[in-house]
Order: sequence, then C-alpha cells, then structure tokens
Amino acid sequence: MTRLPSCPAPPSPDARPWGVGQASRRVGRFLVAAAVVALVACDDPGALPEDNRVIGNVLFGDDKGPRIPQTATAGIPLEITIWTVGNGGYRAADTEVAYSGRSAVVTPYDYMDPSVLTNDLRYMEHRTTVVFDDPGTAEIVLVFRTELGYPGRYGSEAYTVEVVR
Repeated sequence: MTRLPSCPAPPSPDARPWGVGQASRRVGRFLVAAAVVALVACDDPGALPEDNRVIGNVLFGDDKGPRIPQTATAGIPLEITIWTVGNGGYRAADTEVAYSGRSAVVTPYDYMDPSVLTNDLRYMEHRTTVVFDDPGTAEIVLVFRTELGYPGRYGSEAYTVEVVR
C-alpha cells in the first residue's frame, strides 16, 4: 500500500511515545526494588523467628546497670529498667515476669539474628513493672546471659525490695 503525503500515519497503539513508557516501567521497577530492600532492612524484631529469642546479656555497673528500686508500695507497680547488650544482629524483644510467693523472676529477652555478625555493640533497654500486694520483704531475681555466644552461659542476681503499705 502506498501512502499519500496528505494522509497522516495511523496512530500507535500506545498514545505515549516509546521512550516515555519504557522510562516509567524502569522507574516503577526501581521503586518496587527499593521497597523490597527497605522491608528486608527493617529493624522489626517480629520479622525474626521465635527460635532466635534468647535471654539478654545484662549490663552491670556504669549508667546502664539494672535500675531496681529498694522500696516499693504494696499494690502499686514498681518500674524496673534493665539494659542488655549485643552486636548488630541483636534486637530487644520483651521482658517476662514470673511470680513465686514473695519473689518475682524477671527475664529480659532479645532477638538474635545469627546471620548478622558485626563488631559494633548495641544497647537495648527493657522496661517492665513488678507488683507486690503485701507489705514486707520481697525479692526480685534477675535472670541473664553472661556471654554473647549462642546459647551462652546464664546467671541470676537477687535484689531485696522492702514493700511498704
């Protein structure tokens, strides 16, 4: 078929010029890749499997030692703060409190990603509350890990708390 100079060419199926469509597909692919990288690099401890939950390596001394008050009021929550330490593969998880008579056993947990090995230290704060209902002498037992190695060695430290009315 011969075209006459006075007839315009038929329109292309894509109204945009070829280069614009290809450029927007490249930008779209880049944004999807960037979103995937951002999700993978996220510091969300929930992204690690429950198997990687380990007892925290507690810091003692200095300004990051356990903050456990020596007195409490019966029936009022007593706030305690514990700092754990780990390398770049560690994230703070949670802190469990278990009661046994006049004692409360406090165990801080961290998530450990064994595939991340770095030399930088990361300090993780764990806050929790303990409630003693009756006045008298009570005890808070802090359970901790003593080494960064997995599974590590474990220890405990007891703190006496005077509970007043």
